[in-house]
Amino acid sequence: MKAILLLFAALCAAAIVGPGTAVAFDRAGVVVTTMNAGSYTYLEVETKGSRYWAAVPQMELTVGDQVDVAPGSEMKSFFSPTLNRTFDSIIFTSSVKVLGKDASADKPAMSKPPVRQTQAGSNTIKTVEQVYADRESLKGKQVQVRGKVVKFTPGIMGKNFLHIQDGTGKEGTNDLTVTSQQATKIGDKVTISGILDTDKDFGAGYTYKVILENANITPD
Repeated sequence: MKAILLLFAALCAAAIVGPGTAVAFDRAGVVVTTMNAGSYTYLEVETKGSRYWAAVPQMELTVGDQVDVAPGSEMKSFFSPTLNRTFDSIIFTSSVKVLGKDASADKPAMSKPPVRQTQAGSNTIKTVEQVYADRESLKGKQVQVRGKVVKFTPGIMGKNFLHIQDGTGKEGTNDLTVTSQQATKIGDKVTISGILDTDKDFGAGYTYKVILENANITPD
């Protein structure tokens, strides 16, 4: 339920500052492809003469299920770091109703929290504190971090700047700066995947001990 409420808030905000656009589409159809990744279930739905992709907080689906997808927000050229693929278009929605099944099938399954490790170069999601601690060995590598957006500033030097925290670290090691071409909003829980750099000086007072650059943002 918490994941659904968070996603609903993010979808509402997308019309104002997010990269998604609310769309109307032929929602009902048959699941032809489905996969779980992170805290989401991705599904490809075949409708009358067309197909589309959607993402919903993780739930149980099987190929052949008749579904009715709730209205959502469309994201174009969306890259999923977990699946390592780009979707030309995907609808992020809060719920998918499986027709002909008990209503409990609509409830998202509880996903396990990620295992956090400190191995340099690992694809495992790291904590903010670990990123600071391992910054020298991680420099120039792809790093994934999960946390909450505490600051978002768009359009600075052609980039969007955001800060995320995950409750680890202390002052000086508890806040991670990220640059991205994608947008988000304060309060969103996200997974970030970007290239780590250290002692970055953009000039004009923008200097960062640790920063993730050109990051992909995936809502949790």
